[in-house]
Parts: sequence; structure tokens; C-alpha cells
Amino acid sequence: MECDGNYITPRNAPGESKYPEGLGPNQVCTFFGAQPAQPFVKGADYINVGYQLHVEDIWKLNFVVLIVLFVVFQVTQAIAMEKVSVSCGFFTFELEDSDL
Repeated sequence: MECDGNYITPRNAPGESKYPEGLGPNQVCTFFGAQPAQPFVKGADYINVGYQLHVEDIWKLNFVVLIVLFVVFQVTQAIAMEKVSVSCGFFTFELEDSDL
């Protein structure tokens, strides 16, 4: 991510020119993971410092979410197959009376 004037500290007040417009040697970007006098912040550094996540571990979180969604979908499908019948042309759709 590029650090522009809005995310640099200290910075000039309106009408002043005490600090350079870009990133100077005594200024720092306010993004997580920023290094002094560096105009860019690496995405991995931003995620690691700001959210305590390592890029290498993100797939593990996504995998857990994927497994949970799969299990929920399968359970929902099994319940629907037991409780609902479908009719469209040569198919029939009806709820069992005992479920109402």
C-alpha cells in the first residue's frame, strides 16, 4: 500500500510548509506495519501487525469455514429431503401435514 499525504505524520497544517509533502526522513506512515521513511507498506506486514495474522495461516481459516459450510449445507439438504416433496410438471411438491 502506498502511503500518501493523508496517512503521514507529522504533516503540514493547511497553509504551512514545515514538512515535505511526501514522506520525509523524520516522518512515518500511520498504517499498521509501516517503517520510518518508507513510502510503501507490504501487505503481509500490514496484516501481521494490524490483525496478528500471518499470510501463511490464512488458508487454514478459510479451510475451516469451507468445511463448516459444507456440513451445514449437507444437514440442511438431508432435512429438506425428509420434510419436503417437490412437484413441477411430472414432479410433486407438498409438505407433510404432520409438519404444519
